[in-house]
Formats: sequence, structure tokens, C-alpha cells
Amino acid sequence: MNKCHICTQAVFSKEIAVLSYALNTFQRELPSDSIYCQTCLEKKIQSFTTDLDRSKFQFAKSMGEVRNPIEGIDYYFNEQGLFTMTAWYHLRRGKCCTNDCLHCPYKAVLTT
Repeated sequence: MNKCHICTQAVFSKEIAVLSYALNTFQRELPSDSIYCQTCLEKKIQSFTTDLDRSKFQFAKSMGEVRNPIEGIDYYFNEQGLFTMTAWYHLRRGKCCTNDCLHCPYKAVLTT
């Protein structure tokens, strides 16, 4: 059984483990075989999307578009119950869709 490197909670999802491995390989903070539970991974991804630079844009895009979105990582439901995509989802998409999305990481790039 796999356990989260941070909180030691069991990790059952293959998608969460794959994202953990990829993020660790990029950030080089932990061994690349370290994994996170969904809660800890959500925090790591939020941190990742806070200060974006060219290497982060390229890394996220290189992972390819999201095939099976994960609630809390790729999307969430806001206070009004609306389906809202995260900055992480948009980064993996690889380009702006020009729909003025709330968490669009390309807004700053397009407006400068």
C-alpha cells in the first residue's frame, strides 16, 4: 500500500500517484518516487500554480490535457454550485480558451 509522504495517509488512486511522481520529478524537493494523498497533492498544486514561470507552463503542458478530471485538483464546485476549472487544469490544457475563465493562468501573459 502506498502512503502519503507528508501525512502518511493511504493513497489508493493511480491518477493521484502519477501526478505526485510527475510533480516531484519537476520540483526535485523529494525523491521522485514519493507520493501524496489527494489533500496534500491539492496543496502542492496550489503552491505550484501561485508563482508561474516559463518552466512551470512548459512542464504542465508537457503532461498533456486532462483526460479524467479529479475534483479538487482539476475542478471544484463554487459556492453557487458551478463547475469551476482550476489553474492547474488550464495549465495542462496548454493554451487559453478565451472564455475569460476565473483561474486562467494565461490572463497575465496575454495582458502584458
